[in-house]
Order: sequence, then C-alpha cells, then structure tokens
Amino acid sequence: MSDINYDFKGRVAVVTGGANGIGAEIARHYAAAGASLSIWDLDTPQQLKAGHRFCQVDVRDLENVQHACA
Repeated sequence: MSDINYDFKGRVAVVTGGANGIGAEIARHYAAAGASLSIWDLDTPQQLKAGHRFCQVDVRDLENVQHACA
C-alpha cells in the first residue's frame, strides 16, 4: 500500500464501526491526518482522545442515525 498524505485539519470524520477492528484503524489514520473524529458504533471504543466524540449508533436504524446527527 502506498503512503498518501492527506490534511484533515479543521475537519470532522465520521467513522462508522470505528470502535475496534478495521474501523478503529481507519479512525486512527484520520486522526493522524489531523481530523477530529466522531466515532459511531454499537461498542464503546477502548480509547478516545480529547477532541474526538463517540456516539452509540446503530446505522441500520434511521431514527438512531438522525438522533446522532442532531
């Protein structure tokens, strides 16, 4: 995989499934590129750095997603 550098400073990345596994790794890369994170998952992440947000969201449920976006 090639290293591509993006600048996400001043932006928010919403990462669904970001509490663990592949989603957590994607979230880590966004954070390393300067993004603030909004992690949406059913599971609580083990670590959450300052400036990032966790929402317990079931993306299969429209009302749940709308509530998270409010």
